[in-house]
Amino acid sequence: MLPLAASISASFSRDPTLGEVTALADMMADMGKGEGEEGLTAVGWALLNRYGGAEEAASAGRPLPLERRCGADFCRVLGLAARILAGEVPDPTRGATRFHAHDELPAWAEERMPCALIGGHLFYAV
Repeated sequence: MLPLAASISASFSRDPTLGEVTALADMMADMGKGEGEEGLTAVGWALLNRYGGAEEAASAGRPLPLERRCGADFCRVLGLAARILAGEVPDPTRGATRFHAHDELPAWAEERMPCALIGGHLFYAV
C-alpha cells in the first residue's frame, strides 16, 4: 500500500464497503465528467483528501441516478474508485483538497496557487 493511501485507510478501522466505493465513484463521475483516468484519479484523491476517508466521503456525496450507473463508463469509474481506496493508485494531486475546472476561477481560488493541473482541473492544497 502506498504511504498516503495507508494514512487514508488508517483513518477508519475497516475496509471500505461497496456502498462507500460506489459513493466515491458517484462523486468522481459527477465532478469529473469528461475526464480520462488521470483526471478521474485526481478528482477521487482530492475528494478523499478533503473528507479524510471513504466513510466520510460517502456521507458527503449524493448518489447518481440509476440510469447514470449503467454501462462501461461507470464500471470504469467504479473500478478506479476501488483501486484508489485499495491504495493501488498514488495521489497525483500532492494532497489537494479543492479543485475547479481550468477555465473557471471561483472566488476561493483567486489568491491561491494551484499545486497541480491534471486533466481539465486545477487542484489546490487548501
